Amino acid sequence: MPIPGTSFPLLILTMLPEHEQQPIRFDLETITRMVTEVALQTGGHTPTVFFESNAGLGMVHIPDFADTHAGRAQQMFSIGFTLARGGQFHTLKQIFLVSEAWLSLYPKGDPPKPLPSPSQDPNRREVLIIAGLNLASQQADLALLEMIRSVGGDLTELRHTESSASSIAEVNSPLLTAFVLGFDAGRSRS
Repeated sequence: MPIPGTSFPLLILTMLPEHEQQPIRFDLETITRMVTEVALQTGGHTPTVFFESNAGLGMVHIPDFADTHAGRAQQMFSIGFTLARGGQFHTLKQIFLVSEAWLSLYPKGDPPKPLPSPSQDPNRREVLIIAGLNLASQQADLALLEMIRSVGGDLTELRHTESSASSIAEVNSPLLTAFVLGFDAGRSRS
């Protein structure tokens, strides 16, 4: 079903009674395993927000993710706002954003000047980014999976990059922040 007032599909996952005693583990590792399987089966991954709330687990596919960072931030704000306004979700616990991107890696302390956009870098890598935020602890997590393709362009492997969260001092996701700000704004107007 779409989120009211948008074209974004919303899927709510509710726990069956037999799972209430053993809740579904909802963390970076679980999301990474799940999206890896989907990406390998389908050859990629539609930008998707996964969230845990007082009402259970949910996800929103974003098939028309904007071309610019500002546009994507506005979409994330709008999705968060609209979810909160719907009244079903009162409290967010965790959120994850999955999207494909280009990644440029440079030797530490030696980036080129001027710094090219990753999409313009001839040595760029295609990656699947999984960014997460636990709202209670304010802990952010990140997984970067390099998308390895065959000569024909088929996705054959997702490989953890050396730039995953364990090697990054601070993880910051402005798009997750935009989602949370939108959710908070929508909740305050409900």
